[in-house]
Amino acid sequence: KAYTFGNEQSSDPIEQGMKIKALKENFPYLKIWAPDTGIGPIHDYTEPLLIGDENSLDHIVYFTNYTHHNQHLLDGATFHTYDFRAYAINGTDRDTLYWPPDDKNFSRFYCVPYLTIWDRILDRLEALVPHDLPLYLSETDSINHGGLHNVTDTFANSLWLAFRLGRASRRQRLGLMARQTLVG
Repeated sequence: KAYTFGNEQSSDPIEQGMKIKALKENFPYLKIWAPDTGIGPIHDYTEPLLIGDENSLDHIVYFTNYTHHNQHLLDGATFHTYDFRAYAINGTDRDTLYWPPDDKNFSRFYCVPYLTIWDRILDRLEALVPHDLPLYLSETDSINHGGLHNVTDTFANSLWLAFRLGRASRRQRLGLMARQTLVG
C-alpha cells in the first residue's frame, strides 16, 4: 500500500517529516510519497512560464526543501500538474465550454510551446530532486478542478493525454502516473 502525504504547501517540511516518521514506525510496510505539490505553467505570457521561472518560486522551493529534508523517509517525490486553469481559456470550473470557443487563449491548448511545458517540468524536477528518489505524478489533465465539458471529456483531450503519457514514458525517473479518473 502507498500513501500520498500532503497536497500543495500544506505545512512545514520538518513538521511533515515528523509525521511521516511516526507513520513509518507504526506501519513499516507503508510506502510514502510526498509532498504532492502543484507544479505547472502560468499563462499570463505569450509562451508559458514554468512556475519557478520568474517570481513564482514558492512551489519549486517548497518541493526542493521538502524532498531534501525528508529524503530518507520518502519512497517517492510526488507532484501534480495541469496545463490550464479553466479561466485561462475563458471557461468556468466544471462548466461547459461552448463551441466554437470565443477566446484567443484556447488556441494555446494545442500549440507546441504549451505541449512541451511538460518536458520543462520534468527537466526541472529531475535536476532538483535527489537522484535516488523516484518521481511520481499523482494527477494530471489538460484543465484542473474537474475540467470543462466539451474539452476534457472529448476525443481531442484523449490526444492530449496520449501525448502527455507518451512523453512521460521516455523518462527513467518518472516511476508512476496515477489518476483518479481518466475523464474530468
